[in-house]
Amino acid sequence: MITIRPLNNCRLDQILKAWNKGFEGYFVPINMTLDSFLSRMVHEGISSELSIVAFDKEEPVGIILNGFRDIKGTKHSWNGGTGVAPAYRRKGVGRKLMDETLRIYEAQDVSVATLEAIAENHKAISLYESCGYQVTGKVAHYSLTGPLQLTDEALNDTFTVTNARIGDVSALEIFNPSTTWQTQIQSIYNGEAHVLYGHNGNPSGYSLFKRIINDSGNETHIVLYQLEIASHVSDKQKAAAQLLKSLFGQSNAAKTIVNYPLSSNEIVELFERLGFEKKVEQVVMAKEL
Repeated sequence: MITIRPLNNCRLDQILKAWNKGFEGYFVPINMTLDSFLSRMVHEGISSELSIVAFDKEEPVGIILNGFRDIKGTKHSWNGGTGVAPAYRRKGVGRKLMDETLRIYEAQDVSVATLEAIAENHKAISLYESCGYQVTGKVAHYSLTGPLQLTDEALNDTFTVTNARIGDVSALEIFNPSTTWQTQIQSIYNGEAHVLYGHNGNPSGYSLFKRIINDSGNETHIVLYQLEIASHVSDKQKAAAQLLKSLFGQSNAAKTIVNYPLSSNEIVELFERLGFEKKVEQVVMAKEL
C-alpha cells in the first residue's frame, strides 16, 4: 500500500533516501548529501510543506519537490524533481505522486505548473504529458574549461558593460522573468549582474551569474544563469560576446551555462563557436490549471 506524506512530516534520513534512491541510475548523477540537499531546498525555494514523499509502509520509495513563485502577478509552481526507487518504477508510483502534486497545485491556486525533464527521458516526458503538461521549449547546459578565446573581430566596442545589483536587473525593460526556475533571480544565491549599454545609453542586454571562490580565495567556477540581448540589437552575437568577455575574461576557472534556451539560435551558435560543450539538454514543460 503506497501512501503519500508531506515532506515536512518525514525524517531527514527518509527524505534523503527517497531522493537518492529515486534518482538511482538517472541520466545524470544527482546523488546528494544531506547538506547539499538542504542547501538546494533553501536556495531554490522548495516548499517542505508542499513537497511530498511516497512510502511503502515505512520505506520511502518516491519523492516530488515543489516550489511556488509569483511571476508577473501569476502564481507559478515548479516540479523540482520526480524520483521513484528502481524497484517501484512502472508500478504507478510516479503517477500517484503526480496526481497528488496536481491536487496540491489546485489547492494553492496555481495558474501555471512548470518543470524540466532530460530530453532523453521519454518515459518521464510521457508521464508528464499524460498529466496534461506540454513541451514549450528546450534548454541546455554548456561547459568550458580554460580561458575564453575571443578575437577583437568578435566584439563590438561601442557597447559598454557595467556592474549592477542582481535585483536591479528585474526593473529593466528588457528583463526576462520567464526563464526556467533555477535561472530565475530568486534561485541565484550570491549572484551578480552585468548590464550592457549601447552608444545611446540604453540597456541593450544583461547577464546574471555567480562566481565560486574556494577557501584559498581562488576563483574556481563561473556559472552563467541568464544572458539576454535586447530585440533592437542588430548584431546579437557581438553584443553577447561583449558580455561574455566582461564575465569570463581570461579566467581559467571552469565555466558553466545553465539551462540556456535553444530557441536563441544566434547566441547558442556563439557558445558552440567559442568551444562550449553541450552537456545536458532538457525539455521545458508547462500545464495551465
